[in-house]
Amino acid sequence: MRQTTALTLMKIDPPGSNYRWFSSDGCVVYSDEGARVFVGHTIIGSFGRKDVLVRNLLLVGLAQDRWIKKGRLAQGFGLSAEQLRRIVRHVEAQGLGAIPARPRGGRKAKVTVELRQRLEQMFESGANAREAFQKVGMKAALSYRSTCWRHPPSRRRG
Repeated sequence: MRQTTALTLMKIDPPGSNYRWFSSDGCVVYSDEGARVFVGHTIIGSFGRKDVLVRNLLLVGLAQDRWIKKGRLAQGFGLSAEQLRRIVRHVEAQGLGAIPARPRGGRKAKVTVELRQRLEQMFESGANAREAFQKVGMKAALSYRSTCWRHPPSRRRG
């Protein structure tokens, strides 16, 4: 089996791609469209920027190979070794079907559905962003500009 080099992969991928090697013959090639995973001269999968499920499936599969160092594998996919460990442990505990249900980070939204509906009513009645924010009674901790900016421009005034 011939060793894969960046030069042989450049024939497949456009210039400007970003290569992250996780083993002597395995790498993740990042481009504007997403990423492709190569082992040897074979593409074993690809995923888009927001395609976490496919990325994690590829990671779990590659993590089963005892010859691949887990730290380098995590770096190749742009993760920390701890993130990779958590994904693998989650799959070991609950199976492959648990990957899509894996909880995402972040906190609960400060603006509830009810507040959004009241904001919409204010915009429809002709209020600008500052007026709507004050009349709806949103907390001072929220920024009226960023909150109201998330609404479609046709309904946003001021």
